[in-house]
Amino acid sequence: MEPINVLQAHNALSKLVTQAQAGAEIVISKRGIPVARLVAVAPRASQTAAAAAVWISEHRIPAAAARTASELDAQIESERTGWE
Repeated sequence: MEPINVLQAHNALSKLVTQAQAGAEIVISKRGIPVARLVAVAPRASQTAAAAAVWISEHRIPAAAARTASELDAQIESERTGWE
């Protein structure tokens, strides 16, 4: 693709971003000299519940910090009344 000057890129940025998302490599030039490249960012790892479950299983809470559900409920209740 032919380099696009800065002013053209400014005026057509949304269109250029769409093209980059589709896999095009956009070169932006200033006074005829290439100065920047617009390319798509690699997709992030999936943000699924399964991925979250794997992360949680790999990053266990230390036993000293672990609390039961009733302990958590009591802490939440005490903090709520502290705000009133």
